[in-house]
Amino acid sequence: LQMKNSTLLILLLFLRARGSSCFLAPSSKVFDTHHASDSNILSVKNKSSCINQTSLRAGSVGINDSSVPNQKNNVLTSSILVGSVTAAMGFIYGKVLGKCVETTWTTLPSFIFNKVGKDNFSPIFFITSMCTIGGLLMGVLAAIFHSSFTVADFVSSLSSTPAKSLPSASIHVLPLLLMSLVTSTFGFSVGPEAPMVCAGALIGSSMAKVFEKDPNNPSQRNQEILAYAGAAGA
Repeated sequence: LQMKNSTLLILLLFLRARGSSCFLAPSSKVFDTHHASDSNILSVKNKSSCINQTSLRAGSVGINDSSVPNQKNNVLTSSILVGSVTAAMGFIYGKVLGKCVETTWTTLPSFIFNKVGKDNFSPIFFITSMCTIGGLLMGVLAAIFHSSFTVADFVSSLSSTPAKSLPSASIHVLPLLLMSLVTSTFGFSVGPEAPMVCAGALIGSSMAKVFEKDPNNPSQRNQEILAYAGAAGA
C-alpha cells in the first residue's frame, strides 16, 4: 500500500511537472502573442494618428502657402494697373506741357514779332514779361490751393519708420500738376519730373485703398508698394 501510495505520489508529481511545462508555457506564449498583437495595434494606431496629424499640418501649410502666391499675384496685378494709369497720366501731361511750351515760347513770340515788326520787338522784354506772368500765376494758384503735396512731403512720408500714409489724390494731384505745368512752361528751374513722381505716388496710394477689402483699414504695406508703382509709372 505504501508502495502504491508512493507510486501515485510520484505519478502526481510527474503529471504536475508535465502540466506546468505543457500548459504554463503555452499560456505564457499566448500571453506574449496577445501582448505583441496589442503592441502592434497600438503602434499602428500611433502611426495612423501621426500620419493624420502630419497630413493635417501639411494641408494647413499648403493652404497658407497657396494664399501667399495669391496675395503676391494680387499685388503684382494691382501694381501693373496702377503703373498703367499713371503712365497714361504722364503721357497726357507731357503732351499738354509740350503744347504749352511751344505756344509760350514759339507761337506767341512769332505772332508778336509779325504784328509789331522787327524793330519794335524786344526778346529781353518778352522773356522778362513771360517769367513775370508765370510768377503771378504761381501766386494765384498758391492762394487758391492753400495746401499742396510737395516732393519734400513725399520723401518724408515714405522714408519715415514706419512709412506714413499718403494723402488723398483727389485733393492734391490737380494742384500739383497745375503748379508743375506753370513752372515748367514759363521756364522756371523746377522740372516736371519730381511733381510727376509725387502725383503718381498719390494716385497709387489712393488706388490701394480702393483695392482693399476694408477701405477704412487699408494695408500700409500695399499702399507703399502701389505708391512706388505709381511713381515708377509716372
